[in-house]
Amino acid sequence: MGTSIRTDTVSGCAGDTVTINIRTENFNGVGSMTLYLGYDPSELIFDTITYKNPLLPGMLVNEIHTSSSFIGFAWFSSTMIPAYLGNSTIASLKFILISENSQLWFLPGCEVTDSAGQPIATQFTNELERLT
Repeated sequence: MGTSIRTDTVSGCAGDTVTINIRTENFNGVGSMTLYLGYDPSELIFDTITYKNPLLPGMLVNEIHTSSSFIGFAWFSSTMIPAYLGNSTIASLKFILISENSQLWFLPGCEVTDSAGQPIATQFTNELERLT
């Protein structure tokens, strides 16, 4: 079984605040990760980070606005000891729903590597349903 990273499936109505977990499966032997989670700011407002996995010390999570809006995640093992999260949560993000058609998606450039910097085959799955 390979490594996978996915978003939660949640539901809500316009004006609701929802928490979305970024979850892992078989997240073992990981030396670094870079994730980009896109969203449409006319549909969602990023509020805050409510949880960062303590087994990923120093993980950076930032809201970024360029020609698109996304949340960037960056982590690497500064000790060269890989992370073994198994099936766990990387982070929890709180959003305010503006639209009933809100979505999140993983952007190109997401990568997970081992402690030698070699890419680990990872499936990135968007499981956030359109919120109604």
